[in-house]
Amino acid sequence: MHRSVYLVLFVKGLRTFVFGMVSVLTPIYLAMLGFSPTYVGASIFLIVLGNASSNILLTWFGDVIGRRRLLIIFSLLTFASGILLSSSSLYPILALALFMDNISTTGTEAGPFQSIEVGVLPRFTGNRLGRVLGIYNLIGYSASSLGALASSIPAYLGDKLVLVRSMYLIYAVAGLVMVITYSAMSNIEAGGRRLGLRGLGRTAVVDIRNLSILFSVDSFGGGLVTQSLMSYWFYIR
Repeated sequence: MHRSVYLVLFVKGLRTFVFGMVSVLTPIYLAMLGFSPTYVGASIFLIVLGNASSNILLTWFGDVIGRRRLLIIFSLLTFASGILLSSSSLYPILALALFMDNISTTGTEAGPFQSIEVGVLPRFTGNRLGRVLGIYNLIGYSASSLGALASSIPAYLGDKLVLVRSMYLIYAVAGLVMVITYSAMSNIEAGGRRLGLRGLGRTAVVDIRNLSILFSVDSFGGGLVTQSLMSYWFYIR
């Protein structure tokens, strides 16, 4: 298989590991800083809003900006948000970092990285696409679970604030590694003219609409009990 496939699998594992880690740690970190449940809830809202905004940017301007460029930009935002979260206690700064960091509150991915990578993989995998996507998801869920487990490390060392902040430095370093990895990928840009829904038949448009409605209902329900909210619940109880 093409070298880019292995790079995608590597960065998928790295990214979901740190995403799983900070998705559990973030509400607890905010509580340790003294923020009330209202601020914690608002912070989780900002995380989800940031994911939605990134996906809108990808949908509208992805082919104009380019896949590699977008992946590098989003990775740099991951790095910057990790630095801000590890170094500041001011809520406006923390809110900005949470909005732009593209982490998930569920342990799985909701931001733009997966959308781009899944669009890249078919180019290099041929008739092995199904197997590669299976491996891709296996790596993602496994690494996310290990990241969630790793979020408990500060608790074994005394729950000191400096230890929790060091976890966000790890997150920032992962962002830099992602920048380097995505920069090494080749031949990942989309080809052809972007048609959007206008290039699809009426039946396909109806199917996409119905699936989008169902996905929205499912996401609304899932948003009531996210991994981040569960970790916060166990922490305050």
